[in-house]
Amino acid sequence: MGNAKYIGRVGALAVALGIGVGLVSTPWVAAAKPKSPDTNQTTNSSAEKAPKPEKNIAVSKNGEIVRQSGTASAYTPSGSTGTKARATGDGATATVTSGSKSRATATGTGATATAGGGTKNSAKANGDGSTAAAGDDMTATGSNNNNNTARASGENSQAYAGSGGSGNNNNKATVDGNNSQAYAGANGSGNNNNTATVTGDTTTGTPGDNSIASAGSLGDGNNDNTARAVGSDAFAFAGGGVAPSPTFPAGGPGNDSSGNVATATSTGTGTTLAVAGAIGDNNDNNKATATNSGTDSDTEAGAGLRGDNNSGNTATATNTGDNAFTEAASGFRTHDSTGNTATVTNNGDGANTTAVAGYLGGNNNNNTVTGTNAGNDAISQIFAGVIGDNNSGNTATLNNSGEGATTRAYAAYNGDNNTNNSAAATNSGDNNTTEAGAGVNSDGNDGLNVTATDGQINNEP
Repeated sequence: MGNAKYIGRVGALAVALGIGVGLVSTPWVAAAKPKSPDTNQTTNSSAEKAPKPEKNIAVSKNGEIVRQSGTASAYTPSGSTGTKARATGDGATATVTSGSKSRATATGTGATATAGGGTKNSAKANGDGSTAAAGDDMTATGSNNNNNTARASGENSQAYAGSGGSGNNNNKATVDGNNSQAYAGANGSGNNNNTATVTGDTTTGTPGDNSIASAGSLGDGNNDNTARAVGSDAFAFAGGGVAPSPTFPAGGPGNDSSGNVATATSTGTGTTLAVAGAIGDNNDNNKATATNSGTDSDTEAGAGLRGDNNSGNTATATNTGDNAFTEAASGFRTHDSTGNTATVTNNGDGANTTAVAGYLGGNNNNNTVTGTNAGNDAISQIFAGVIGDNNSGNTATLNNSGEGATTRAYAAYNGDNNTNNSAAATNSGDNNTTEAGAGVNSDGNDGLNVTATDGQINNEP
């Protein structure tokens, strides 16, 4: 039977290549009288070709089960060393859970790949609804998980790397797809140098929607983490905590977090948000950047927000879409926060652009806000050291070159004992309203500098 199967396959290949015809006409091949056809042989040959091999696969390795087939699974440790674990298809799972040099790869429909706690774990999961976790047991208790990599591809996917515990460093979580989430060194304290990235479908170049990237967030003492989200309704959080939202209903604080970077990029409608070192105290030198090119969208960047003693933070927002809202906020709703910088740039028509630093709080000093507008029929507003007391050395500068635009710059506004604050608004377009105000609606404000160029309003106390 084995020989018949082998001969049948070679015969089929030979016929396909035309070799059978060649053999008949070749002079040195001896001819023989053909036998009468054997119906049994023909039937057997067809029967051998019909069955298709069962797939799905599994594998494993140093805890053994090397391959398996049928609605895959796979696991490993038992006396593991190099471990592995694969799994492809249908209800594919591939685990590992701890052990050195762990890896887990699950590819297919309900793929889940976990590589457990520890160091240098790698987990990959492909397919919609996939979950990849490396150096993370997803119980929010794992600690000291370092140099782990988790990658999930497909819609509604999740990647966790060294997340859900403390002392987790140098982890990377990456997700491609809509409605997806990537967490690296998040939901814990003392998590440093982690990177979380969420993008759209990298094969088609389509941006992702409704996605979250969180690195070193929702915990204390999380430093030098990077979060990047690309798409509409995309959120990036690095260091510090997050405010209550549909995504994080409870929100949560994060203190003493520094050097974190959050970047959000939108090319469509919806809300895109980048937040670094926010919702907590003593969060310094964090950077948030939000960029939008979609119409009717909301793009926001915040650094050192909603907490005290948050200093040296930078927020930058850039908009090129029409009818969009763009905001950069640094040292916002905070006290005793100094040296924060917010920059906003708008080139879209009919857009609303805002930048604030040292806003809604007291003792906020040396904060700088800069705005540039080139869009027509746009509203641009910037505020430095406003709505609070004892705010000093704050600077707000706004330049407009669009037409039919409203431009406003205010420093030390609606507060008392605010000194040496400066507001300047410059307009070079037609049919515009330009306003600059320093120490307005306030008492005991000294050394104010207010300039409105080519504008109708110049407010001083």
